[in-house]
Amino acid sequence: MARVVRPGGLVSAYIWDLGGGGFPYQQVREALKAWQISTPDPPSPEASGLQVMEALWQDAALEAVRTCSIRVERSFADFAAFWAVVSAGPSVGQAIRAMQPAQQQALQQQLKEQLHSGANGSIIIAGRANAIAGGVPGG
Repeated sequence: MARVVRPGGLVSAYIWDLGGGGFPYQQVREALKAWQISTPDPPSPEASGLQVMEALWQDAALEAVRTCSIRVERSFADFAAFWAVVSAGPSVGQAIRAMQPAQQQALQQQLKEQLHSGANGSIIIAGRANAIAGGVPGG
């Protein structure tokens, strides 16, 4: 990115903090892993850490590099709404869709017991992304 951004331009990115447990559907991934079902990782999951990101930006000779963590929460009306989103997703959803119906039901029950729900039955999940930005020299 540093090579193709004009001098003085800004290079920025963010990624779920995979190594630090920041992926919003981490509990689903862990439950699948307990079933010995793997979910795809991005090509370089270690690059989601702030220190690694910062080293990459500095190695690219970007200036005034700054980082931050972004914490987010998402609320679902109920477990059914949560399940609809998770099971349709590109990573954990792919693994869920490959499971037999009885396995899916068992996974759903396990997650219902593990996830924190509000007084009204809502499901709230949290995530954390790491962000970074740096300027291209010469502007």
